[in-house]
Amino acid sequence: MIRIVIADDHKIVTDGLRLLMQKELDADVIGVAENGLRAFDMVMRLQPDLLLTDLEMDGLDGLELVKKIRETNSATRIMVLSMHNDLHYVNKVLREGANGYLHKNADASILIEGIKRLIDGNQYIDPKISKKMLESYLKGENATDSRKYNLTKRELEIIKLLSQGHNSKKIGELLHISHHTIDSHRKNIHVKLGVKSTPELIRLAMEQQLISK
Repeated sequence: MIRIVIADDHKIVTDGLRLLMQKELDADVIGVAENGLRAFDMVMRLQPDLLLTDLEMDGLDGLELVKKIRETNSATRIMVLSMHNDLHYVNKVLREGANGYLHKNADASILIEGIKRLIDGNQYIDPKISKKMLESYLKGENATDSRKYNLTKRELEIIKLLSQGHNSKKIGELLHISHHTIDSHRKNIHVKLGVKSTPELIRLAMEQQLISK
């Protein structure tokens, strides 16, 4: 069973999320916090599998909450739910250690899919926001940083698809090449960027503007 803590200062939101988690997932909402400080205390005490958190809260906002949790080396996966869809905010929360980012207007099915991806150890970003990343990439806004790391066009495509939560098998299907080839590309990407994991890769790619502004 997935153990979840929800952090949001609107009771109607937390009540709705609790019902959704219980109905659609094998989940137990073990804590609900109305502010960031209480959410941090709950995560430290309860060590949930997943934290669903808003960005704008009293006391300690979502960005600082993510940063503070990651400083403790907690294994709790973090999904940020926000009304902001600007890539600037996405970049910030991923850089601080969030594992996923969804707009609050996203369909419930997308939230459920995102949570499943996070629990499986993947990254997940709202598809509409991922589209903005792709548009940014296609406009050539990331050329300077991609050249700095000597990344190929194929490697940038793979980074983009990884940021959307796809695994090697799915990326292989989308690009019409074997997943073994994708795994080889991923190893090369890790070496070029000096990272050891996919979440670290995505955070660096966002920070260095490889897939977004």
